[in-house]
Amino acid sequence: MRRATVLLVYYRRASWIQSDVEILQRHYNVLSLVWNSNLDFFRLVALVLRSDIVLTWFAYGHSLAAVALARLLRRKCIAVAGGGEVTWIPEIDYGAQGSFKGRVSTKLCLQTADIVIAVSRHTASELIHVAHPRKLAVVYNAVDVTFFSPNGERKGAALTVSTGRTRSDLRLKGVDIFLEVAKRLPTFDFFLVGTSRSFLARMRYHVPDNVCVLGWVDRPRLRDLYRMCKVYCQLSFYESFGLSLAEAMASGCVPVVSDRGALPEVVGDCGYVVPYGDIHAICSTLLLAMRSYHHRSPPVRRRIVEHFSLDEREKKLLTVIRQLGRC
Repeated sequence: MRRATVLLVYYRRASWIQSDVEILQRHYNVLSLVWNSNLDFFRLVALVLRSDIVLTWFAYGHSLAAVALARLLRRKCIAVAGGGEVTWIPEIDYGAQGSFKGRVSTKLCLQTADIVIAVSRHTASELIHVAHPRKLAVVYNAVDVTFFSPNGERKGAALTVSTGRTRSDLRLKGVDIFLEVAKRLPTFDFFLVGTSRSFLARMRYHVPDNVCVLGWVDRPRLRDLYRMCKVYCQLSFYESFGLSLAEAMASGCVPVVSDRGALPEVVGDCGYVVPYGDIHAICSTLLLAMRSYHHRSPPVRRRIVEHFSLDEREKKLLTVIRQLGRC
């Protein structure tokens, strides 16, 4: 029997998209298109013609083009909503729903696709307020729990990851709050990954002496940092899932997260959830997380293995694709 061909369309490379490519390659012929500009439309036409199924990540303009072409050429199509497309947070100017163009393109994409995948129940709940998809499924993002795993002794330190490039990004990821918590707890070490000290200086952020700002690091180095720290903080204003959080939990870090977006959904009852921006509560909870590390860490990792592993994503993603009735 001929293997179906799946076209994966996305606008930026990311580790979780590469994971999807590897999952799909085990079951289908896979084509990929990284959308860089509208000039890619002509290549998109050629690739859709060669495909049976189109799967597009993030319901922005490139996804609308892919989904519309798939419908026109009678191919099945799936759109993945990553979160930012279906929200609007005016305080930090975040989300596609803040513009007319974003609202229209996202709504048309999500209502045209045969199936829409949301990366969390929280994202699904936001999605249904902006669009009425034909069919909606929740398939969580996933972590390589073999690669991200505990190993060795740890120090009483806290870590957060933020890949922000603007002031809004820093607020989105709660970097301002993380730095303030570090200032209040000068006897502990804090690690900030994904942004640079020079960028923080340009944004006029004061970095306390007990914070090590590491900038971008590769996956092995990031794993080492997760393994070294007892606590992982995700103090974000908003998260549609929280992949770094899940990686840290798989590595055995006890999570301390804000009560925003899908963060409580990922943590479950294994970690600590605090009110967003409540510095006093975060400080006291972080100290509690440090003290409770030894008995909290095993169930924290077990939660990721059971609910957010690559194996789990593979099973659920294949279930969604098979609902299309073309495989």
